[in-house]
Amino acid sequence: MDRSTRLSGIDWQDFANRLLQRHYGPGEYQKIPDHDKGDAGMPTYALTHWVRDKAAGYPSRLPLEFVVKKLTHDSARLFGMTDRGTLEPGAKADVNVIDYDNLSVSHPEMIYDLPAGMPRLMQTANGYEKTFVSGEVVQENGKDTGARPGRIVRSA
Repeated sequence: MDRSTRLSGIDWQDFANRLLQRHYGPGEYQKIPDHDKGDAGMPTYALTHWVRDKAAGYPSRLPLEFVVKKLTHDSARLFGMTDRGTLEPGAKADVNVIDYDNLSVSHPEMIYDLPAGMPRLMQTANGYEKTFVSGEVVQENGKDTGARPGRIVRSA
């Protein structure tokens, strides 16, 4: 198997097949294997690697609409949020305007900005032109606008 389909001990073709076939429901997140869970760079990586950059006809290339649904609708349902993840009247929606051709994710880097100088991983992305929350622009070209229209979602 070549490097593009097998990296770091993960069979990416198998991963894509399982992603296409498996439907996780509310309360099942703990059943997802650890290497199938993503970090903050996962949505950008999914859109670039699995959708845009795979050659047409490549067996593990995923359709754009499928990946967007997995990242939005299906993720909201996984956590029991039925009023999110779709663009429809009455639903809450955060919207990203994306420059698809220039979408990319950086390599993670360690930064030390937590209390007592504790470290955390930071991974940034390019190609997100605007992010709207409750109709207000909260990020524009990767820069925070200072707007805070949303609220933190907490479990019951």
